[in-house]
Amino acid sequence: MMKKTLLALVMMFAVLITATTALADLDVTSTPGVAVEGILFEYDIDVNASNVTFSDVQPDGFIPYFEPEIDETTGMFSWLPGAMEVGTFNFKVLVTDKDTGDVLVYEFAVEVEPVLDIIEMKIGKTGSTLQVYESGDTTRTFNPGDELTIQLTIKNKYTEIHHELIQDGVPPYIDWINLQGVLVGFNDFPFDLNQFTEDPLYLRAEQEKTVEFTYMVPYNTVTDDYIMTFVAEGYDLDVVKHLYYVWKGLTIPVKRVPNTMAVTGVELVDTGADDVTCSEKEAGVAQVRVTLVNTGSGQFDVTVVVDNTNLGVESSGTIFLPNNGVEQELLLDVDLTNLVGEQNFNVNAFRTSVPEIVYYVTTLAITGENCPVTFTSEVGPVVFVEDTTSDVIDLTLFVDNVETTQDLTFTAEGTENVLVSINAENNMAVTAVADWSGTETFTLTVSDGVSEAIQEVTVTVTHNAADDLPILLDPSVNDDVIKEDENEIFSATIVNPDRNATYQWIVTDADDVVVDTFSGSTVLDEFVSEYHFDLNVGTYTVTLSLVDDTGELLAGANKKVSWTVQVADRPVDIDKFSGSETTNLETVVDPSEVSNFVLENSFGKIEFTDNVDLSEILYLEDVVLIEDGLVAVDSYGALGLGSPAQITLYKAFTNPSIFVSTGFDEGTFVTCTVCEVVPVTSGFGFTVPGFSTYKVVEEEPARITVSDILVSDVSRGDSATVTVTVTNAGSLEALTHVTLELVGVDSKYSAQLSGSLPTTLVAGASATVTLTLSVPSDEDAGRHSIGTVKVTAQNVLGETVEATESVDLQIKSFLVIKSIEINGKSSGDLSVEEENEIEVKVKNEYTQDMENVEVTVRILDVDGDDLEESEEIGDLDEGDTDTVTVTFDLRNEEIDKEEYVIEVTVTGDSVDDNSEHETVETKTASLDLENHKIIVDKASLGSSTLTCNLQTTLQVNVNNVGKQDEEDIVIKVTNDALGLNLKKSNIDLEKFFDSDNEYDTSFNINVDGARAGSYPITIEVFRDTDRLEDTETVTLTVGDCTVQQSTSQGQTSYGDDALAAQLKAQLELDLLSRQSATTAQPQPATTFTTSFRDGSIYMVLLGALTLLVLVALVLAVAVMATRRRR
Repeated sequence: MMKKTLLALVMMFAVLITATTALADLDVTSTPGVAVEGILFEYDIDVNASNVTFSDVQPDGFIPYFEPEIDETTGMFSWLPGAMEVGTFNFKVLVTDKDTGDVLVYEFAVEVEPVLDIIEMKIGKTGSTLQVYESGDTTRTFNPGDELTIQLTIKNKYTEIHHELIQDGVPPYIDWINLQGVLVGFNDFPFDLNQFTEDPLYLRAEQEKTVEFTYMVPYNTVTDDYIMTFVAEGYDLDVVKHLYYVWKGLTIPVKRVPNTMAVTGVELVDTGADDVTCSEKEAGVAQVRVTLVNTGSGQFDVTVVVDNTNLGVESSGTIFLPNNGVEQELLLDVDLTNLVGEQNFNVNAFRTSVPEIVYYVTTLAITGENCPVTFTSEVGPVVFVEDTTSDVIDLTLFVDNVETTQDLTFTAEGTENVLVSINAENNMAVTAVADWSGTETFTLTVSDGVSEAIQEVTVTVTHNAADDLPILLDPSVNDDVIKEDENEIFSATIVNPDRNATYQWIVTDADDVVVDTFSGSTVLDEFVSEYHFDLNVGTYTVTLSLVDDTGELLAGANKKVSWTVQVADRPVDIDKFSGSETTNLETVVDPSEVSNFVLENSFGKIEFTDNVDLSEILYLEDVVLIEDGLVAVDSYGALGLGSPAQITLYKAFTNPSIFVSTGFDEGTFVTCTVCEVVPVTSGFGFTVPGFSTYKVVEEEPARITVSDILVSDVSRGDSATVTVTVTNAGSLEALTHVTLELVGVDSKYSAQLSGSLPTTLVAGASATVTLTLSVPSDEDAGRHSIGTVKVTAQNVLGETVEATESVDLQIKSFLVIKSIEINGKSSGDLSVEEENEIEVKVKNEYTQDMENVEVTVRILDVDGDDLEESEEIGDLDEGDTDTVTVTFDLRNEEIDKEEYVIEVTVTGDSVDDNSEHETVETKTASLDLENHKIIVDKASLGSSTLTCNLQTTLQVNVNNVGKQDEEDIVIKVTNDALGLNLKKSNIDLEKFFDSDNEYDTSFNINVDGARAGSYPITIEVFRDTDRLEDTETVTLTVGDCTVQQSTSQGQTSYGDDALAAQLKAQLELDLLSRQSATTAQPQPATTFTTSFRDGSIYMVLLGALTLLVLVALVLAVAVMATRRRR
């Protein structure tokens, strides 16, 4: 019975659905979209019936340029709106249901947008955020005097694909666009808006352009709503051009608000230049013109104040502002006499009546000319008596300065005997040096801080015959060291106004003992006193003094002068030759007969084999040179050093040749035929018969070297030159028949050599030629060879000698590496303890966009290999900068040096001209190492979990990553709960760069008697026995052995096979645990929770159950059908 009921309900539901469908009215279920002028519009008309036809499509109320079409089967409506067909257009379509015979006249409207469209209008006050408005909107309210910024964005909605109105092959551009604007009632509103963009204005397919301009609402505008309209029209490029037109409009409310005004101008009333001139300052007070206008709805008085606190200037005035929008002017008198340079004056406008309303605040910059300070009369002559002071002179009485607030500064220069003092009040007093009389001038300068004036002041000091002491002037300049037999003259001029000077010469030795004295007097006005010095070897002080009748020194300046002189009979600069074998001259008894004399420095030594005479030589460094590979003695300037000698040069030679010249460190060198090589313990030794200059060079056979040839930093399409230098690198022989040629250089480079090589190149000589070439426009990027230069010659044996050098070309790359930072610093160091980040900043300085930009960073020669990482930037537009970061991990690398070269290569291609660009830059980075640094590099347990097993092994690796060797290293392993206190000591490790800087060891861990739980085991490493360097922790988990045993015992009931399988699985797990312990750090245990529903069995059962239910339903339907047939 239940099955019959269920079947009946199903059949009733089907009948209900069929009836509902049959009774539904024929209707359209889709709506048309928006069409665009000139672009084919398609509308798929969907109805609520499946067997329908569409026909008789008709425009409703208009005649289109192009007839619309309808697909009678699919209902696809298509229509091409023609030029100027913009707006709403109605259509009718006949829809017929072939099953029911129902007919529907479907009427629909198509909205056509202009293809040349003003898609956005933005308006707002200048300086504020602009608001977007649609056509027909009312904007926010503005006030008279507001400056509006208006942005109009126009767009060509044609696409490269859809421009059906324009025939194929014609670009869908809209050209000669004319953009106009009108604000009704305002004649000054800009009509021609093309003036604010390029001319002519055109748009490519889908291109947008924004036109921006400003407009100030006139001050006399009354409160009202005003219509602002914009029109754009343009033509396409078709053979028969189509005109496109769009109109958009807005309503602009303007309101006059009570008690509002504007200051439209603040300026200095100046008949001449913009600055306030000195003539204007002298003429009187200046005026500032303030222009105001009433922008509100009432009329009122306004007070304006102009002030400058620095100058102490303030001026104010009041003006009545009628409500007519007409600008009013207010003139304010301002005292600008003391204005120098540019200063800002505050301008404040506020309502006169109470309460005060501040309308306007601004500043006016006014520049005042500095009126130069001038002398009005002569300050001098200043006359006073010798050894007295002049009268005090007020200098301000002699100058004129328009700016009365400026501080004046007076300075005096160019004095010799006159002393000028000027105090803070600019009072001047003049004195002179003691006992001086005469006439002198000095320069007096007055400055107001900007300008200055100069006057020459004459000072006359009259002679005071009663007291005029003599003075000493112009002491002679003498040598500090003189030879023993030289006669030195010391002198000074005695100025003797009173003609009664007494002078005294005293000579003292190094012990301040008087060794000579001489006195005299003179009655001359000026007298030159001389002392002829001729004493034995020693150091002396020579003093000339002016004394009185009793021999006492006269008081005052310039009464005594002294000289210090050394008399020597041998060189005084022997310390310049600082070698340990240099002869100690202090032990020499007779400097004219010095035996076994030796001079030595770091380059070599000279051992004289005959006695030498040093008595006529004061400075050895003037006559002896010992340099790298060269020894010279000036035998003309130092006759006593012309003796035979043995020369030793502290330099190793493989095939030395000895050369000699006749000059002192100059002249033509020839092979020394009389020099004999002698064995020495260090360096190279040889004997010479006498002196001039000797040099030793490594004898090199004649050979050719060619300098590097690199044409770099040159742009494609340009020409470049490079100098090629050819050298005979031999030390003796000349090369003849020298020729140079280009080999393998393609003709596209137009390579040419200018200049020529000499046919003969002597040893050590060089010659140059110039290589000029043109770079093709498609030249490859990066440094590469374009051919070689080949040089050939003949040596003295007639054999051919040749050399080649690659001609390399490196195109200028416009991918510029702006910076390279290592671990956050441009001078950063590389770390061996953590990852290194290398950041590269790249800029595209080309005139085109770049693509495929890639940065490759290499650390060169790390244990014989280069480490490399790359990062792509991709596209990099013209002028843009991008930054990439790559990482390097050096912890597992074999580090064998303290510095590494980092090479950064940036490559990319130009988007437009396909030119390749490559830039390479290197940077040297040091390792970030401490002097002392020992780390626990690895620490791992053989088994991190123990259950019933009481022992495991702890593997420890320590590493010296410091700069110093370390001794007495100690490793400790501790855990108080387990009673662990293990130690390994007396460990020595070499510094980081050496091979023996690592140490591996193991510790046995016994957990007998430990409770179940987790135990952190601490590993510590110490240097010098007790200096802690590093700490590491590993965790050991101890399980409950009794639980595992109980579980195992319960499982024995499964039989021997099950037990064997269990033991095999346990062994495999134990082996896997040991393998993972050797390759990775112990991981924390993970607990899994599961249920029957999470298993695959549950899913299988669930699927089977579902299948059974479906079979049952099918059987039920079949039974019911069978019964009906019966």
